[in-house]
Amino acid sequence: MSRRTSFLASGVFLVFLTAATVGDVADHVFFIEIEMTRWHHEQPASGWQTAYGFWFEIDTDATVQRVEVLTPAGRTFEILPLEDYYNPSTGAWSDYDYDEDEDLWDWEYHHKFDAPEALHDFHGDGWYRVTVIYAGGGWDQTMVWFGVPGTQQFLDQPTQQAVFIHPQHRASVDSPVTFQWEPCTDPAVRVLW
Repeated sequence: MSRRTSFLASGVFLVFLTAATVGDVADHVFFIEIEMTRWHHEQPASGWQTAYGFWFEIDTDATVQRVEVLTPAGRTFEILPLEDYYNPSTGAWSDYDYDEDEDLWDWEYHHKFDAPEALHDFHGDGWYRVTVIYAGGGWDQTMVWFGVPGTQQFLDQPTQQAVFIHPQHRASVDSPVTFQWEPCTDPAVRVLW
């Protein structure tokens, strides 16, 4: 079996429900998720390098026409009602899709960086101001804290890289496959998968 080895260390993965929102935004926004990750694909031949990613997702009803977000770093990004949209000037990807099972609209935004400093300079930890603009006119806002819950502390970026023990790169193995890697001792890592 040929395989591709991937590793993802998520040090700052927080999910916020809109129960703590202000105004009427809670009537239209059901879920907000912000995630910052570091991952490494051990495929030197493919050109993949360690990357640092920002992921934003928001679920709304059908009245929302557009989403704008002001980051703690003072940068703004928007999610337009376009499916699988890549913005070549920013390098960001966004998506907009209807979820029939949940009867809601899912808005996603993903931005990848080569260095943690670049990720922090564009997004960073702190308060995110989320503005939803309605199809019939008008807008609402809510603030979302991205950091250690209940504090004003920021979350540390994971730095430890996974070192796989089994299976070896390009090794053939029988099913079922068990994956093993050296223990993670980085205190900033919260999730491995």
